[in-house]
Amino acid sequence: MKWIIRVLVIGLIVFLVLSVFTKPVILYLAKEKIQDVFIDSKVSIGGCSLKPIGQLTFSDIDIEHKPTYNFRIKEFRIYYNLRSLFKGEIHGE
Repeated sequence: MKWIIRVLVIGLIVFLVLSVFTKPVILYLAKEKIQDVFIDSKVSIGGCSLKPIGQLTFSDIDIEHKPTYNFRIKEFRIYYNLRSLFKGEIHGE
């Protein structure tokens, strides 16, 4: 009985740690990838939400390179499943 409680407590701790650190890591990686495409641009991402079942949503994306362009994207969604991740097929809208 004690080992079940230990496993549950350890699982809860791992879940809490991952939920705290996952969002900043995803935002950092997304910003870096956008800056790889839009070189010398100022990029900001307002928010990120992750649904483990298959959706990653970024909101309030600004890509700016004065005076050439200023893109504003209200929301960008990425849909995935385990099979698509292994194949490298990810769809966005």
